[in-house]
Amino acid sequence: MKKLRGPIAPEERGVLLEGWVLHLLRAHGEESDLYEDLRYWAPHPATRTEVDFLLRRGDEFAAIEVKSRPRYHTGMLPGLRAVAELPGMVRRVLVYGGRRSFRTQDGIDVWSAERLHRALAQDTLWP
Repeated sequence: MKKLRGPIAPEERGVLLEGWVLHLLRAHGEESDLYEDLRYWAPHPATRTEVDFLLRRGDEFAAIEVKSRPRYHTGMLPGLRAVAELPGMVRRVLVYGGRRSFRTQDGIDVWSAERLHRALAQDTLWP
């Protein structure tokens, strides 16, 4: 933690947003049947491709990647694209620091943090 007061330092944003998403997932997981298993995904420790959160519920999976940058770009998607072919993958979500929410041509939901929070509160994360 860089400082306790004042604006958040740029290097803190990613860790703080990822931690916030983890706490949301854990809290909703305790109160509902949001998932049976929650883990980090990387095909091999030496690769730079990864997904922050892989949720499993029964035979279905949802992948969530978190990026704090306020502007979307396709360079944020390699991990979510890599998990597309996993058996049972039903939703891939990029949570980013921007305000717009939309879907990419290859079916990745790009959501603001507010949109993720709403999906969890309304129990609509799983399609």
